[in-house]
This record gives sequence, structure tokens and C-alpha cells, in this order.
Amino acid sequence: MYNRFSETELPMALSFFSGKRLVPIMTAFASMLLAFILLFIWPIVFSGLVNFGEMILGLGPVGAGLYGFFNRLLIPVGLHHALNSVFWFDVANVNDIINFQKGHGTEGITGRYMAGFFPVMMFGMPAAALAMYHT
Repeated sequence: MYNRFSETELPMALSFFSGKRLVPIMTAFASMLLAFILLFIWPIVFSGLVNFGEMILGLGPVGAGLYGFFNRLLIPVGLHHALNSVFWFDVANVNDIINFQKGHGTEGITGRYMAGFFPVMMFGMPAAALAMYHT
């Protein structure tokens, strides 16, 4: 967006908004257009995520392994948060975190989709900070 609109000259009455000042304005309009498009696309993606979550839930421990695999696969593009919300919150009727906090968990099921993440979540940020400090 910057490369396309940073050199644009507007008529004299709007010249204050020319050049670099036009970029955020055009970005806002592009974001509104993208939001309108996603209004129709996201429900399809969401239902696909819920169906995927229910399928994984039905596979038991194998599903937990697949969940971990797909979670790690989606990390580079940041979409692992969409997958996490299916299992950790009440999207596919798993409600993992809330059931654990209330003590209503089912043995062998509650916490299944957090397995392996605790050390990363607990010690990942301090370890990254320590690594940055030492370099």
C-alpha cells in the first residue's frame, strides 16, 4: 500500500492528504473492504474449524497427537490461535480450560489438548528474555 500511494498527488483542496498521509486513509478503506469480504467467508472457515475439532475430539488420544501436529504446523502463520480456541474454549464442546478451573474435568480428557504446552507457556517467555539478555 505504501509503495502504491506514497507518491500520489491529490487536488489542491485535498493536498494536505497527499503522499504519505494518504497511505493510512487508503489502508482504512482497504481494511473495510476486506472486513466486508470476510463477513461472508469467515462463517465457512469457522464451521470447518468446529467440524475439524469435533472430528479430532472423537479420535481420543490419537486426536490429541493430531491436534499437536496441526498446532505446530500453523504456528508460522499465526493460525494456531484459531485452532486453540476450538479446544480450549467452548467451541467444540471441549471447554478444556474452564472445566479444569471449575474442577469439573473428566479424567483423561480435561487437559488432553494442553499436553506438552505447559512448559512452553510457563518457561518460554522467560527463556526468550534470558537468551536476548545474554546475546
